[in-house]
Amino acid sequence: MPFIPKQLHIDAEIAERPGPIGIYRTANGRISSAELRQDLLRRWERWREVFPVDGEPADLGDRLAFLGQSAALEVYLASESVWWTDRVKAYREEPGEGGVPGDDQAVRLARRFIETTFEPALDLRDVAVGEQVASVSTSPDAEPQSQRVAVTVTLRPVLSDRPVFGPGAKVRVSFADGAEPSDVAYFSRPVEPDGEAEPLHPYQALERLRDDRRFADVLAAGLELHVRRFQLGYYAAPPNMFQRYLIPVYRAEGVVEGSELDADVFRLYLPAVDMDARSMKEISVRANPTVLSSFTSF
Repeated sequence: MPFIPKQLHIDAEIAERPGPIGIYRTANGRISSAELRQDLLRRWERWREVFPVDGEPADLGDRLAFLGQSAALEVYLASESVWWTDRVKAYREEPGEGGVPGDDQAVRLARRFIETTFEPALDLRDVAVGEQVASVSTSPDAEPQSQRVAVTVTLRPVLSDRPVFGPGAKVRVSFADGAEPSDVAYFSRPVEPDGEAEPLHPYQALERLRDDRRFADVLAAGLELHVRRFQLGYYAAPPNMFQRYLIPVYRAEGVVEGSELDADVFRLYLPAVDMDARSMKEISVRANPTVLSSFTSF
C-alpha cells in the first residue's frame, strides 16, 4: 500500500491491478505527409456529398474548412474526423416546425444516423443527452420565456471493453427540427492492435498523482483533494492533433475542498504503463497527456 497523505482522499473504488492491456496504433501513423494530404482531399469530397455546402473550403493547415451562411463543414488532417453544422437550424431561438425530439427518440435517431453514415462501425456504449434552451423576451418589460430548441446526443466508444477518453473520441449529433440532424461532430481515429503492456497498479498511479507538481502547492496550502472517480481507459487527443498510438491512461477526477471557489475541480490523465524516454518519443506520447481542468485559486 503506497503512502497517501491524509489530505488526499480516495473516495473512488480502487480496483485490483488489471491484466495485460492492449496498445493500439492509429492507421495514419504509417503513411507519408503527401499521402495524408491526398487522403484529406478525398475525404473532403466524400463528406461534402453527405453534408452539402455551397462553396470551396479554406485550407487551414490542420483541416479543410468551409463557413457559409447556411452551413459549416470541417474535415481534419490528423484524424478521420468531420464536423458539420446546419447554421440555420442549429442557431435558431425557437423550435423548428418538426419539433425537438424527446431524449429517447433522439438517442434512437442518433444511433440510426451514425450506423448509416460512418464507417467503420464504432462500439459506442457511453451515451449522454443534453439540451439547448433559448430564452426570448418580447419586450424590455416582459419576463423571458425559455423553451427547448435542440437536443444533443453524445456517444463515446470503447476499445477492448475500456472507455476512450479525451476530445478526440466522440460522436455528437444534435436535433433541432424533427428527425434530421442540425449538428454532427464525428471525432475518431481508426486503430489496429499493436501488442500489449502490463499496466501500473492503480495505487502506483495514485502515488504519481500525489507527487504531481500541480498538487504540491495545494497540499502545502492545507487544502484537501478528493478523488471521486478513478478509471482505466485510453486517451484520444483532439482531432486536429497527430497521435500515433492510443496509450492506456488512468483518469482521475475530483474536487478541491478548502478552495475559494465553490467548485474547484480537476480531471487528470496519468499514463497507465511504464515506458522509457526513448519509447515515449518513438510513439509520440507525452508523459502527461493533458489536464482538462486545473486549479484556479488557492
